[in-house]
Amino acid sequence: MRKTIFLVSFLLVIVASFAGILELAPMLPSDSQMIIVVENLPGSYAQFKKLTLGDSLLNQLALEQTISQQIELVAYNNGVDPSSVYAALSGDLAIASWATSENEYKMIIILGPINNPKSVASALKKVLDFFLPFEFEILVDSNYLFIGNVTEYANLKKGISVDALTGDLEPGISYLYMRNTDILSRMSFRYSDNLLLGQGYTIPLSDKAKEQVKTLFSGMSINDLEELPHLPLAGFMFRANDLPEAEELLSTQLNFSLMSEKLGISQDILKSISRNLTGTILVDIDLPMEELFNNLFAAQQSNGNANTAPTLPVKTISRIGYMGTLEEVKNALSAKEVDVTINEDVLKTDKNVFIWKNNRWLYTSNLDKSEAYSALDNSTPYTQSSLYQSFLKLMAKDRFLTFFMDTGYILSALFGTEIQSGIMSAAWYSDVNTRIEGLMVIK
Repeated sequence: MRKTIFLVSFLLVIVASFAGILELAPMLPSDSQMIIVVENLPGSYAQFKKLTLGDSLLNQLALEQTISQQIELVAYNNGVDPSSVYAALSGDLAIASWATSENEYKMIIILGPINNPKSVASALKKVLDFFLPFEFEILVDSNYLFIGNVTEYANLKKGISVDALTGDLEPGISYLYMRNTDILSRMSFRYSDNLLLGQGYTIPLSDKAKEQVKTLFSGMSINDLEELPHLPLAGFMFRANDLPEAEELLSTQLNFSLMSEKLGISQDILKSISRNLTGTILVDIDLPMEELFNNLFAAQQSNGNANTAPTLPVKTISRIGYMGTLEEVKNALSAKEVDVTINEDVLKTDKNVFIWKNNRWLYTSNLDKSEAYSALDNSTPYTQSSLYQSFLKLMAKDRFLTFFMDTGYILSALFGTEIQSGIMSAAWYSDVNTRIEGLMVIK
């Protein structure tokens, strides 16, 4: 009897965990390329506010109050009761996007169930008209609101199974689903021990994609890169068997790019020097808080001059594994019509990016060579923080990708007391499951 009671209780918990998604799944476009589901918005929001990061942003920095004031101001100016606007967020949320035959992306947002949905829709339309710079439609169907490309959505085939959305993920409060021709990604989010955990995986669907993903990431590890000098705020470490091919795969299939114009090396330039790349990239970021406060103070003392805005003294240093010469890089940049000047052994682009070679690394930075070396040599690396080390215990031992941001580094400076808060994302290739697996942690 006790086993029966336990089994029934367990099943009830599972059903409750999927209650919101069970209601929303039949409404979602069958050919959606991206879906986000958040169950029980009020409960999920309340849990986020309990996180160190959520409490710091929403309560201590009064971000929640600031946003609420803006919404209420617009609502009252349009003769709307703000409670009718907030009522739109009293149920679940789903966002879905799809591509048309003309390869245009459309989107629908679904909110509900909601009491008095027609009055809520009317109030929400007046407020959103002020905040959104584009046209949108709102449709009421039963006790749900549909916002976005409603006309196009009405003509779509609808319905997607919960299994298709969640796969073998643990039940959570939120889900992410992405699919295209060759790649399927799923992710679920849940709260545990005052952390927000995002567990996910990416499955290559075609034989070609399976072989490509395995070749690129199987056996890859960035563990040795953690021992190098790093800046204190944030960093990104990545390793693959072929960096340009990995960049193309991630950018085309997952809308994620390793490269940025601010780093001075674009995807095209990577391809030009690909034969000499080792497959490794590191990006380090710092925001010196004393410099930031000085800039804010200087802007405050400018007597309200509209042309004086505080600048963010962000420092970025990237290192790309490279066995070629600096001359090859210069020629690749010139071939892409990037204006470059050279001073001794350092290139400088028209975007004020400095590029130089040191042993097996190609450096790019918004700091000059000596400043970059000084910043790395005199910083406490983020990899040595106790939070980074505690997050690592939740990850697979060998990872081809790790991102970390020590948000406590900024919050501690703002509040004048030590705060432990951070974000980590990591990914690894599972030979057992033949897929990319990953975990995101937020404190």
